[in-house]
Amino acid sequence: MRFLITLSLFILSSSFSILGAQSFTQKLTSKTNGSVTLHQDQRLTNIIDGVATTQSSEDEPTAVQTGKKTKVKGWRIQMYSGDSSDKSLAEAKKAGNAVTRLFPELQSYVDFYNVSRRCRVGDFRSKEKAAEYLEKIREAGLGKEAMIVRSEIFIYVQ
Repeated sequence: MRFLITLSLFILSSSFSILGAQSFTQKLTSKTNGSVTLHQDQRLTNIIDGVATTQSSEDEPTAVQTGKKTKVKGWRIQMYSGDSSDKSLAEAKKAGNAVTRLFPELQSYVDFYNVSRRCRVGDFRSKEKAAEYLEKIREAGLGKEAMIVRSEIFIYVQ
């Protein structure tokens, strides 16, 4: 019985991976002339297509951003860098959460790069705007060792 359940789950997961990045709003048909139509919430379609549901200006990050999400060269504030341990992951998340609690307009990014965990915040088009936020973050008592770093950032285009 366990074998049949395991086999069924394997076949089911293989079927989903074959569908890949196809839009789930497509109408799927088979050779038997039967059809299946999948409906999904527009918010999920926006996430898949990389479209945010809020609005942004070029100079200043805001919590409201619309349009297609794309990567460009810009600046972020690095709040934390540590080793590859789980403790470092927790510290990186903690640093990001502390900043986003005070500055909800800044997005926090925790990742693994080379052999270290790091936390970076913000998507700044100019180094000057990143410097303004770095000053605000330090005034709030966060990020004594924080620094501005060149990074790929996300922007929203119409």
